[in-house]
Amino acid sequence: MTRTSNENRPNANNNENHDTQKNKSNNQPPKYKPGRVTRNPFLNFLRDVRRNAYGLTLYEIATKGADMWRKMDAKDKQPYCEQAKMAPYRRRRMRKRRAYRSYSRSTSRARKKTKRSRSRY
Repeated sequence: MTRTSNENRPNANNNENHDTQKNKSNNQPPKYKPGRVTRNPFLNFLRDVRRNAYGLTLYEIATKGADMWRKMDAKDKQPYCEQAKMAPYRRRRMRKRRAYRSYSRSTSRARKKTKRSRSRY
């Protein structure tokens, strides 16, 4: 069973699956990074709007988000205001966690190095 024509042979330049994968990635709307919780309630609201706005430009997201924010009641804005109030406390906790992690890692590395150095000599 020998192949006689080039049609039966796989060719890297003629790979249909590769082309369809490229087209699928180009057709998908861009995903925006949500960002972190800030002390500004409007920016916290805009973060949620960005999560749900697929295929829109950043300008469109900002203008639609601003219109929605203006039309919202104080009751609807309340969760975003609460997030804004808690933002500095959350950052402090995260800093403490990071500092503790880096401290514990550095001390454990130092312990490992001292154990090695003692056993060598």
